[in-house]
This record gives sequence, C-alpha cells and structure tokens, in this order.
Amino acid sequence: MQKLRVKGVALLLILYILVLGFSGYVVDSNYSDMTFADASKYSPIIFTEPGDKPIKISYLYKDNMLTYYIFWKDEYHPDHVIDSLYRFFRTFYFGSSVDIERIKIRFYENNTPELLIFETVNHEVVELLIINKTHAQFKNGSIVKCLRDYHPILYIVTWNHMFGLKPINGKSYIENNFTNIEKLTLEEYVAFKMFRRSRISLQFLMDLLSLFLLPVVLLVTFENIKRCLK
Repeated sequence: MQKLRVKGVALLLILYILVLGFSGYVVDSNYSDMTFADASKYSPIIFTEPGDKPIKISYLYKDNMLTYYIFWKDEYHPDHVIDSLYRFFRTFYFGSSVDIERIKIRFYENNTPELLIFETVNHEVVELLIINKTHAQFKNGSIVKCLRDYHPILYIVTWNHMFGLKPINGKSYIENNFTNIEKLTLEEYVAFKMFRRSRISLQFLMDLLSLFLLPVVLLVTFENIKRCLK
C-alpha cells in the first residue's frame, strides 16, 4: 500500500510538471492591439558585446505606456553546467531559450515622454524621470545624461542582458540602433509566454510552491476520503 501511495504521488508530480511546461500560453490584459506611429522615434540605443547583438525588437502600446521587447537568440551563464540547466528550464518554462528584455517609456497625456523604465542588475527596476531630449532624473534628484534625442542609451552589464547606464570598464561594446520596429503580434505574445515572462519572480514562486504543495494536498484529500469510506 505504501509503494502504491508513493507511485501515485510520483505520477501526480510528473503530470503536474508536464502541465506546468505546457501551460502559460495565454493572453492577459497587458496585451494590446494598438499601434504607435512614433515607435521608432523613441527606440532604445543598446550597446552590447560584438558577438551578442539582439536579433529583433518589437513593441506594445497601452495606457500611455510604450514597451519595447528586445529579443536575443539566447543567453549564456558563465558556468557551463548552470548554463545547460538554466537553458533547459527556460525552454521548458518559457517555451523557448530566446531571451526577451523590456524597456518602457511612459507618456504624459500630451504624448510627451515622462518616465524611462528598465531592469538592471538583480532585476532591480530603475525609473527615471525624463527631463528633456538628453537627460533624465533619478528619484533621489541626481541627473544623468542617458538619452539621445529621446532615444534611451543603455549598456548590457550582465550575462542575462540586464541594462545599465554606463559601460563596464574594459569591456568592448558595439552600438545597436533599431529602425525596423513592428508591433508584437498576438501569436508572438502567446508563443513566447509573455504573461509568464512579465511576472517571473511572483509567478515562478507561485508555480514552485504549487509544484510541491499539490501532491501533498491530493494525498491528504485521498487519505480523508479513505477514512470516510471506512
């Protein structure tokens, strides 16, 4: 009986892992079919290492927020073992090993740029108040030159394509400009599990918690049903 119970829990665990892998292909309220004529006017200028150019850029526009999605073919962890495991996880959990990062620009009601938003080291969210075509301001009041005619200027500062305002000393960079920018299609939004990617921290923790708790809940429920039937 004990072996049968263990096999049952193991089967439920396997089934749940499979469901976790095949789920996430959804459309949520963040998706918008709206077009933005000036998407190229504010497109980011990204400095990357010579062999790590982005493969494309797309955008979504909703509620005065312009979101750029920058696509890389992959991302490579410095440790080869971790890199292999992490690639398997991303392919399984996100449906692809493609790396997609976001840069957001929020606008005032008159379509003037207001905020520049991006993720930096350790996925910390940076928000900069746009002052003019070349400068923006941190919340603490310090001002930095990080725009070129309203185009954000950002550097890749981590192996997983987090952004920074300054280059890393000693690292070689090339400039990447984007002119051919198209709206992110509904098919892409679903295929790349954008809903799950946009909530990686909270969503992953919830999925992980469910992964371990579901078999326990089912086992307790099964035991209670058996007692009731006696």
